[in-house]
Amino acid sequence: MGASSTKSEWKEVSTSGLAIKLPTDWKTIDLASGKSEQEAEAAFGKDPKFTEIRNQIRMAAQQPMVKLMAFDAKATGSGITGNCNIVIQDMPRPISLEEVADASVQQLSTVVKDGTHPKLEYITLKPGKVGFIRSELKTASTAMPVIISFACVAVKGSSAITITYGGPLANEKQFRETVDQSLAGLRFTN
Repeated sequence: MGASSTKSEWKEVSTSGLAIKLPTDWKTIDLASGKSEQEAEAAFGKDPKFTEIRNQIRMAAQQPMVKLMAFDAKATGSGITGNCNIVIQDMPRPISLEEVADASVQQLSTVVKDGTHPKLEYITLKPGKVGFIRSELKTASTAMPVIISFACVAVKGSSAITITYGGPLANEKQFRETVDQSLAGLRFTN
């Protein structure tokens, strides 16, 4: 799913002071731009197979903390799509990385597949130490009842940053390669 090994097949996307890399064939919608409807139309047109994605974009656009959504569009024909979301939440007080990571694990614990738990580790990326969480999440889809989810959590100033990636559990190894390459491009732009 979009796991590429050549640098030319990746693009940098940025929003709200944050940049990551994504495969060039992924469709990105910058919700922070205020033009999400137009961007969704340009990315997906009126093709009925993208109705669910367009609905997700509309719902996310109503939440100001969701800044960017990206989709592995080449995989959506089968109903299986990789995705990435960037969420930036301004906090009323300074918050530690550990507080953000622990809160994320608690939140994920309510939606994981039975018998599993979110797995948190701390890793170092270009901007510094981040939390990295692997989870197997339940979905409402009968076609794909469980997805693999990776979340990168970070803190910048008084903002909690969460970058999530979701894809088919059956493609976990390949999808993790995509996530790793994407996060290798993580940087703060302001």
